[in-house]
Amino acid sequence: MALPDALERREILYGEPKRAQDYAELGQRYADDGRRNDALECFEKLQDKEKRTALLKDMRDDAIKQGLHFVLNRLNASLPVEKSQWLEAAKNAREKGKLLYALASARRAEDSKLVAELEQELGIERVEEEAVAPGLGAFDGVDGTEVAPGVMPTESARLAVQPGVGESDAAQDDDAAQDDDAKDDEPAKED
Repeated sequence: MALPDALERREILYGEPKRAQDYAELGQRYADDGRRNDALECFEKLQDKEKRTALLKDMRDDAIKQGLHFVLNRLNASLPVEKSQWLEAAKNAREKGKLLYALASARRAEDSKLVAELEQELGIERVEEEAVAPGLGAFDGVDGTEVAPGVMPTESARLAVQPGVGESDAAQDDDAAQDDDAKDDEPAKED
């Protein structure tokens, strides 16, 4: 039997379906098809709390084995994921070559050593934050305006440091027009 299309799925999960649904069976079909988010939505609709919890635990265990950070993150709202489980997911994701998933899970596990290793593997430079006295803020170094600790300067402030980057076409056209005017002001050379 084919899975419902998007409109049927919406009607089943959020509307008033024309017939009673076996959300566990439909969710399992979605899971078997690799559509984990759709499966989660079905499982979360189950009224039988024990069955819902059992299916969510199975899905969580599979997500940990597969290193699927975003599935775990979504499951975490319904079924809390422990620090050790985040760490196991990070290690499994790393083994499977899913380094970004591994990094995200390592961050959730708060394992700074593993985070540093993964950032190095990914070529991400670590930026050490300067210590700033509480309440004093820090200067962004572009135009001297104060930025709260941990807040990135605005995009326009970062672009202002790089000449020519972020300038509007009008500003570039004005510069070109000024160059043309300067050439017009020069006396013509006679051969």
